[in-house]
This record gives sequence, C-alpha cells and structure tokens, in this order.
Amino acid sequence: MLAKVLFEQATRKLGLHPFPAPVAILSQPYQGPCAIPPCPSNSFPSKPPASNIDFTPFLPINGTGSVYTTDPHLRTPYIYQYNLSLERQLVGDIVFEVNYVGSSGHKLTSLIDINPMVLGSTHRILNLTPGNNDGTFASMPEFSNVSHANFNSLETSLTRQPKNSPLGTTYFTLAYTYGHNLDNASGFRQRNSIVPAYAPQQFYGSGDSDIRHRITFSGGWDLPFDRTWARGPKHLTKGWSLYPIVTWRTGFPFDIPGRPPGRFDPTNVGPSGAGDPLLVNAALVAPIRYLDPRKKTTITPINYFTCPFTVGPPITGNFYFDPNSFTNAPYYNTDGSLTPCFPTFDPQNNASQRTYGLPRNTLRGPHQTNFDIALAKTTPLRGDRVLLEFRVEAFNVLNHPEFAIPDTNVDNPSNTFGQVTSTGTFRGSTPRILQLAARLSF
Repeated sequence: MLAKVLFEQATRKLGLHPFPAPVAILSQPYQGPCAIPPCPSNSFPSKPPASNIDFTPFLPINGTGSVYTTDPHLRTPYIYQYNLSLERQLVGDIVFEVNYVGSSGHKLTSLIDINPMVLGSTHRILNLTPGNNDGTFASMPEFSNVSHANFNSLETSLTRQPKNSPLGTTYFTLAYTYGHNLDNASGFRQRNSIVPAYAPQQFYGSGDSDIRHRITFSGGWDLPFDRTWARGPKHLTKGWSLYPIVTWRTGFPFDIPGRPPGRFDPTNVGPSGAGDPLLVNAALVAPIRYLDPRKKTTITPINYFTCPFTVGPPITGNFYFDPNSFTNAPYYNTDGSLTPCFPTFDPQNNASQRTYGLPRNTLRGPHQTNFDIALAKTTPLRGDRVLLEFRVEAFNVLNHPEFAIPDTNVDNPSNTFGQVTSTGTFRGSTPRILQLAARLSF
C-alpha cells in the first residue's frame, strides 16, 4: 500500500496520472476531440455523394497514366484445367511417368485503351464530342476482359525408390518439362498488361512467365559410415545423409521497347496510328545475334540516324545480344534535323506503315542453372521417439553468377544497351549462402 502511495505522489509531481481513464475513442470513435487529423467522421448510415461533385481530377486527362476506368460489364474470368498421366514401372525400383498438363484461360482481365486515335486522323474518339478538343482527353486504359491464355506441357520423370546397396541407400527423381505459355497480355499491371485498341490479339505470343524447358534432379544418399566403420560409435557414424537439388531452365522472354519520340504526348498518333506509342517495340533491322555475356565483346555501334549510316567508336562490354540489330530510327519523321535512311514515317496517312515494331517477347533471357545441397545428421536421443537432426545447407553451392535480363533501353546514353549489368533477383542468383539448422522431433 505504501508503495502505491509513493508511486502516485511521484507521478503527480511529474504531471502524470498513474492510472489514466479508459480511452473512450475505442467505444465512441466519432465523438470527442481529435488530436491528429484527419479526424474520422461518422459514415453510418452511408449517404450518396453530392450531385455537384467534380470528378475531373479523377479522369485520365492529359495522359497522366495513373488512372484507369473499369468496364461496367466486367465478367468473371474462368480457366479450364486438364491433364493425362501414364506411369510404368521399369527395371527394379525405377518408375517412369509421363504427363500432359494444360489449361485454357478465358475472359482474363487486362487493360485496353477505350479512347484511341481515329485511324487516319489526329483526333481521339471522345475528343470529337462537341465542346472537346484534342487536348481534352488522352488515352483511357480500361480494366476489361480482353485477355486470354493457354498453357500446354509435356512433363516426364524418372523416379528411383529408396534402395539399399553397399554404398548406402539412394533415391532420386529426374524430371524434364517442355511447356509453352501463350497469351495476349500477361496480367493486370504487369510488363505486358495493355492490348492495342484496334487489334487486341496483336501481342499474342509467349507469355511473360513462359519457360520452355526445365530439368530438375533431386534425391538423397544415406551415407554408409556405420557399415564401413562397423566398430565405431553408432551415434557418430549412423544417420548421415546428402540431399542434392540441381535445376536448369531456359530464360524468360523479353522485349526491346521502341521508345519513339513524343511517346508521352497524348496528341501523338505514334507508329501504330492509334495514339499508343508507349506500346511500340523497337524495329528489327538485322538478324538477332546472341553473345556470351561471360566474355567481353567489342561492338562497333551503327548510327541509323544518319544517311548513309555511320559507325561510332567501338564499345567493349558484357553483351548478351548485338545492339545493332535494333533501332527506333524508323519512328522519326524526316523533319530537317533528323534524316534517317528510312522512308518518311507517316502512319497517320499511310496505313501500310502502321506498326508495333518487333513482335512481343521475341527475345529470350539468359538460362538459369542452380545447385543446392544439404548434409544432414540424425541422432536418436531416446530410440526412435526423440530424434535430433542437424543440417548444413548450401544454396548456389558453385557460387556462379546467374545473369538478369540485359539493358533493353535502345536510347541508353551510357552505351550499355544489350549488355548484362546485374545478376537476377530470383532464387539461385545470389552468391553462395550457407545456413545451419537443428530440429528436434518427438
């Protein structure tokens, strides 16, 4: 009791109350003073918005790109999934399995511009309304059921069940998958998330996450130390195991964006004539030539903006592809300052020149290889009822680099276009990682 009195006297001298009153805001959140704005207002019962609210700040005006509308007739996407499997036991304890796995997605959601340019003009559809002008509305991306996708794959595996031998007990699974994922847009707000207004199927091709080939090997080896050293202490020689995991896969597809001039100008018809220059890929002007990014390569860049073409000083770097295969020079009109050796580009008046450049996801990124391994020691503490497992695990045990997608900026002023400048962010692309773990099972 004395301690309580002394505590109250000390807190009052400091201007504090030792036992504050209950916080009323938890039971009455819309009453009393508000110390930190914005202060809550009672939203019950709900009320319709005022009829004079100005929604202009929320409209996609002047190409801000931060606002999109939603299709009022939006439907629920659906996917069909199907598979067929065959399995057969081969010699001994080896089982072979082959599967066909597929899926088909319909009414998938993505974005489409509902306010494109009228082909052959410089006017957007909604800007033709009386009272509007060419600067009233820019593109209007709408969230709609404009995407579809399908996936087909052949999956095979060879599995060996645990089998004892003089070298210990071994088991493994070796698997190979050949698959192809196709779509015309790879999801809302992804790298390829907008389809052209007049040709929603224009970008139908390999999906952004398409992996064509994948090989994996995983298994275990119970080391026979207790057999080779039969007189040794069982707690020391028994329970050792190795668990390797090896994976290899082909790279993801990627694009070379065209980056045409005036691509952020809502009045620019762009190379397609539909007012969507941000969707255009670079032009392919030579065969695609892949290079080894692990080696230094010297490239003599070609300047496609001069007529005749000129070459610049040589560039040495870790090139993944030859940058001379791509350019956005054809997207520039001949205006006196730029005179490329291409016909005058006029998609507004010449329908045959309308283009989106290189087809979507034509290029493939670097393949990925990874090797993980774990060494485990299981020790019984009380028969088989209490077990202690100690593990040493190594990820990317070979510590070799796995490259990310190369620089795809065709206008990169630092001349790193086509070069690999970093490693990936996926599992296995980081430097070697070691970790220790212990688990008690009872």
